[in-house]
Amino acid sequence: DVERQKSHIMNQEVSAANLVVKRQLLNTQKDLLDQVYSVALSSIARLPEDVHRDVLKSLLSKAKAEIPEGIVHCNGRDSETLNRILAGDTTLKGYVAGKTVEIEGGIIIESTNGEIQIDYSYRTFLDEIWETGFKDASEILFG
Repeated sequence: DVERQKSHIMNQEVSAANLVVKRQLLNTQKDLLDQVYSVALSSIARLPEDVHRDVLKSLLSKAKAEIPEGIVHCNGRDSETLNRILAGDTTLKGYVAGKTVEIEGGIIIESTNGEIQIDYSYRTFLDEIWETGFKDASEILFG
């Protein structure tokens, strides 16, 4: 009976130790993936101005279908570019530049009455990709 109890206690201790190791491994993996996310977001934000300009144009065209007239918010870096785009493209005459917002890039558009808002910020797009690809990335990286 003593041997059985000894074996049972040993098995419990080994199982508990395995759980601790597994938890630490998962936390480390999550930290690594969080670092990759941060690096990806900052790398996207540091792309050349012409890339941001092209992205802004594309996002504005996409937004027109849902909000034909509204206020466009962007970050401070893209503010002048946004103003040039809005001033130079007559198909965007329903839009006005709004305030600068704390985003890495992209735009946030709201309808003139404030009832609808669309978040086309880089972070939102990356979050969508991250959510759909998280499991695949974990499988590839960590088996």
